[in-house]
Amino acid sequence: MRRIIVMSDSHGKTKAFENICKMHPEAERYVFLGDGAGDYEYIQSHHEDWAMIGVSGNCDRFTNLPEVQELIVGEWRFLLAHGHKFAIKATYQYILDEARKRNCNAVLYGHTHSAYCDKIDGIWVLNPGAIMDYRGPRYAVLDLDDGGVFIANLTTYTNND
Repeated sequence: MRRIIVMSDSHGKTKAFENICKMHPEAERYVFLGDGAGDYEYIQSHHEDWAMIGVSGNCDRFTNLPEVQELIVGEWRFLLAHGHKFAIKATYQYILDEARKRNCNAVLYGHTHSAYCDKIDGIWVLNPGAIMDYRGPRYAVLDLDDGGVFIANLTTYTNND
């Protein structure tokens, strides 16, 4: 199994973001889905040995992070996006169309602050929730294998830094 930690919407909760990563040293990759590019860039600069990938969100103004990006892990091809450019609060159609266009079999997005995981029209769709959540920071742990197993655990980090 290959483990990926997926986070979004830190909005200044840098310490919680960093602590979530530290709790999962076994992770092959840490994915950030926007709205906290400053947090992402700070952590990346202080932990250069961590394999991180991220995209920008609607609240990220001064960053070089792309708005959309792909991540390939074995047989898995992920579309990474914050979601706001795809009207994700209204429909999954636009982001699914983009995933199909790029031959992705999974979509990781943020923006709504609501954790979600389902398979829609053959494509896995996951939102980890928000690091900056009043109920406690939320994130996802993905366990993948090349045989098509996709296990997503939506988790609440209990030390609210």
